[in-house]
Amino acid sequence: MSTVLIDKTLSYLPVPADFIEREQLMKYIDGIFNCGADYIEINTSIIDLLENVDLSEKYILRIKSLADLKMCLDYDFAYVVLPIALAPFYSKLSLRHNIIAEIHADEYSVLSYLLTLKESSRFNNISMIRLTGNIATGAESAASFMKWYRRNLHIPVDICPLNTMLSGSGDAIAFYRENADAITLSFGSNHYYTAFEDFLINRQILNRSFMPQEVISALCSASLAFMKIFSSLPCGMERIAAKDNAAMAPVFDIEKGILYRPFKPSQKKNKSEENVIERQIRTIGLEREIEDAIIDMLKKTNFGFYQNIIKRNIID
Repeated sequence: MSTVLIDKTLSYLPVPADFIEREQLMKYIDGIFNCGADYIEINTSIIDLLENVDLSEKYILRIKSLADLKMCLDYDFAYVVLPIALAPFYSKLSLRHNIIAEIHADEYSVLSYLLTLKESSRFNNISMIRLTGNIATGAESAASFMKWYRRNLHIPVDICPLNTMLSGSGDAIAFYRENADAITLSFGSNHYYTAFEDFLINRQILNRSFMPQEVISALCSASLAFMKIFSSLPCGMERIAAKDNAAMAPVFDIEKGILYRPFKPSQKKNKSEENVIERQIRTIGLEREIEDAIIDMLKKTNFGFYQNIIKRNIID
């Protein structure tokens, strides 16, 4: 059985509904689906922007308040996500929706949480369990956990690995290889959640294979739409540009919840005419005309850092 991929970016990042056009939002959503996401998780604030979209097949609603509970009774979704703290509502909601019970845990507490839920009368009201946190510390730990889970619980499990220890992408790939039922990621996430694009890129690298051209195109399309909606460069795409550079310590903007990654010049300047972005694209293995087209597109759309940083010779 293949692992389902869920992107949760639109469930927690504030989308300025009064300033974002529906067409731009749909371009972003289409790009995420084309990248390989099976479901997109949303919150109630953008439901109006999705008018006439069938939400019952590929959309998951995140419920955080009583107002969200009331609204979800007016729509059909593939799933609804509720934290375990809202378990008293599972019984009623299960009559209309498939419920994902979200548990925040780590490798030391997760078994206790799961066994407690298993013994609860509300266990039969849920369709999937989402485990958010640092559930494993490597491939062996992930394999051991999944072996235990399959022996003790029959319900599908969704792993949402955090990137607080900068190991989220590796953890996601480890659980993906252990055939977890679902993996929840977040396109563009720069710290707390694991970036969807990071997972896709690193999975391809570990498989030692070229990324399909249609996925590359989808990543570029989703990235451009992401920048227009959130005015920020997706973290995973930023790291492609920064791969060969020594990075300074990250800077946190606590009020905005944003992680900035400043750069510092390398000790030896590369005299090559191509910069790091162009060299990275050349390694993908596409035809030269396609590579030139991608580079030209990045320059014309001002890929956030592209113009300003290149002018200062920081990347090179």
